[in-house]
Amino acid sequence: MNEDNMTCAEADGILLEYFERALDGPSRQRFEQHASSCARCSGLIRDVNDITAQAAALPVMAPSRDLWQGIEARIQPAVVSIGAARPAGGLSRVWMAAAASLLIVATASVTYFATSRSIAARVADSRPAVSRSAPEAGVGTAAAEPGVAYAELDENNLVDETGAAVPAAARSGAGARAGTTTLASGSAQPLVTAADMEYGDEIQRLQLVLAARRQQLDPSTVQVVEDNLKLIETAVAQARAALRADPASGFLAGKLSDVLEKKVELLRTVALLPSRS
Repeated sequence: MNEDNMTCAEADGILLEYFERALDGPSRQRFEQHASSCARCSGLIRDVNDITAQAAALPVMAPSRDLWQGIEARIQPAVVSIGAARPAGGLSRVWMAAAASLLIVATASVTYFATSRSIAARVADSRPAVSRSAPEAGVGTAAAEPGVAYAELDENNLVDETGAAVPAAARSGAGARAGTTTLASGSAQPLVTAADMEYGDEIQRLQLVLAARRQQLDPSTVQVVEDNLKLIETAVAQARAALRADPASGFLAGKLSDVLEKKVELLRTVALLPSRS
């Protein structure tokens, strides 16, 4: 048998390379020699060439207008400030409704740019262990952490809930102050302190990781993260304000813990997002 005679099976194996012009000279010559004497293979080549020519002749189509603005308006609910509209005596109920709305917006945005379920699994596996043997360190971290925006993720550039810079000395003494508050304010403060101890250290570590990775992420992703961190920080500030007005409310203390947990979930997810190409 002449080894130059190609079979249809062999031709099928190099068909893609033929159309991509990736075959070397001898292989291409053998393929074309086979196709010239094979009705099946020559017909296949002819059909593919016809489809390619027809596709190239199609007009370029584009939307008549930018559709994203209309879509964005439907999926992005407005954020309403609740400070000016808070009725007297209704602090707990109003805060609960506002916090729920803020968390819904934050969760929806994270879902938008999370790449796959595998990222969520890696986030769960990589959750750092929480130390419960050093309450002062945990409380101190959480006390300095509220109000930190994504653009200010620097341990030397932390701000408090009002936006004022928190000096290093104040951050180092936050644990002692929190302990004093616990003794003076009754049963609600230990719940707040427990939430800070549980999430404070991890939030600070993740913020430093994100600060280091900021330039590696897509700018649109960074903007989404910044917007949602602001929303969550608003909810954290509202929770702390509500607890100051109603320190005996275990319900509000639990809601503060829920908000801090949402913040950790957001930071973990974004920390594992792939870098922009």
